[in-house]
Amino acid sequence: MSQSYEAASLALHHIVIRPAKRTSGPNPCVVMLHGRGSNEEDLVSLAHELGEDLFYISVRAPFELGFGYHWYEFISVGTPEKTTFMRSIGLLREFLTQLPQSYPIDPSKIYLLGFSQGAVMAGSILLQEPSVAAGAIMLSGYVVTPGHDMGDSSLASKHCFVAHGLYDDVIPIDLGRQASIVLKEHGADVTYKEYPIAHYVSDEEAADLKSWIARNLSASFSD
Repeated sequence: MSQSYEAASLALHHIVIRPAKRTSGPNPCVVMLHGRGSNEEDLVSLAHELGEDLFYISVRAPFELGFGYHWYEFISVGTPEKTTFMRSIGLLREFLTQLPQSYPIDPSKIYLLGFSQGAVMAGSILLQEPSVAAGAIMLSGYVVTPGHDMGDSSLASKHCFVAHGLYDDVIPIDLGRQASIVLKEHGADVTYKEYPIAHYVSDEEAADLKSWIARNLSASFSD
């Protein structure tokens, strides 16, 4: 796998992690969204754990926060501040539509992987704009439901992996459980997992995710 910083000509600054075996594409792609106070380097190690044959893009959130970045201000846990949240949703939507024009990426095979605030972004934009991604991987997050009505089968073709720590003291596990329910209610194929951990990604969780990717996305990544 080779890693490179890319110029900020797209809507969001990002790192590209190309598969070990380069192809002319179009390739399936995993877009990685970091948590509050971190940056685009945060999930790179997870990318290396999940497999060298995948095409990853790790994205930096748009708002500065100390030495890191975040996707939105929040009123309380589970309730983002609307202006910053919707600004990030808009930028992420624009970024996802730009990707196939800039890289050898298949627009029908873009998967979102987020941790904490990044997981909120991944699940929430899939609910609001189902066409932007083929599925979402939510690690220790929650979803913000859209302000418009959605059909019960609006996510029927989507694959989702939702995981949460039983002892999460940042985002309570009830919010993770609710995210799984909401995605299922809208027709997504959801795998939900709980782990005896706090607010981080455990080795067991990463191993389960790797197996889920191989099982659920293998057809997409071998087409």
